[in-house]
Formats: sequence, structure tokens, C-alpha cells
Amino acid sequence: MSRLAVYDSNAVVISFAALSLKDGRSEKFAKIEAVGPAYIIEGPGADGQTTRCSTNNSVKKITLTFKGSSSENAKLAAIHQADRLAENGAGVAPLLIQDNNGSTLIATDRAWIEMDAEKEFGVSPSDVSWTIFAIVEPGPTAFIGGN
Repeated sequence: MSRLAVYDSNAVVISFAALSLKDGRSEKFAKIEAVGPAYIIEGPGADGQTTRCSTNNSVKKITLTFKGSSSENAKLAAIHQADRLAENGAGVAPLLIQDNNGSTLIATDRAWIEMDAEKEFGVSPSDVSWTIFAIVEPGPTAFIGGN
């Protein structure tokens, strides 16, 4: 029998610094990618031996994109500005991305905004993308799944 999957973008929960981010999402509003490989290869040596080395890299790059008219841009700008004005990483905050349609879950208490987003003006407001870096340890809170 054929399988039917159901998806609703409103069922994707995004929260940063305890603020829900759902207003004015762009068509593609969240991108999660690893920053570097999980393993590197050493070799092969003269005898053909190859060693697989763990990098222990747990950094993810998350890009959140909102419409230019979205109020979420002001929230993220305020978080980033407070981080830049405060000392000792005040802008490091919890991040949650949870797809309630399926099994994807990214959860950490160590995420921060990389830099101010770019903003363009024209006939209509352009999308605004925010880059967030996060330390997401392997395990049940770092899972890219399907639905």
C-alpha cells in the first residue's frame, strides 16, 4: 500500500532565546547544516592503512529567513544588539527547531547570531536571513528526520 505523508509548515516550531519565531516566515524559512565533517581520513599510508578520525565537531549553521515585513526581524536584531553590548556571551541562548510533522529535532542551550542580517529596500520588502551558529551535541536532541 502507498504511504501518505502530510506536512504543514505551521507545525515546525522555532524558538530562540525563549522567543517563538513564527510570524512572516519566508517560503524556505529554516536551513540546518553541519559546519565541517564529523570524521576525517588519515592515509592511506604506504602500507594502505587508513584511519578514520572523529573531529568531535558539533557546530551547526542554522539560517532562518523571514519576510522583510516580519516582526521576527526586530526580535532577532534586538537579541543580537544586546549580545554585542553585553559582556561574556550574553547573546548565547537556547535554540529549538522541532518538526511536529515528523521527527526532526534540533535543541541546544548554546546558540548565537553570527552578525546583523542584510536588509534591502525596493518595490516590496525583500526576505531577511539570519545566520545562527549552535553547538548541538550528537544524540536525541540533534536529529534530522522525515515525516
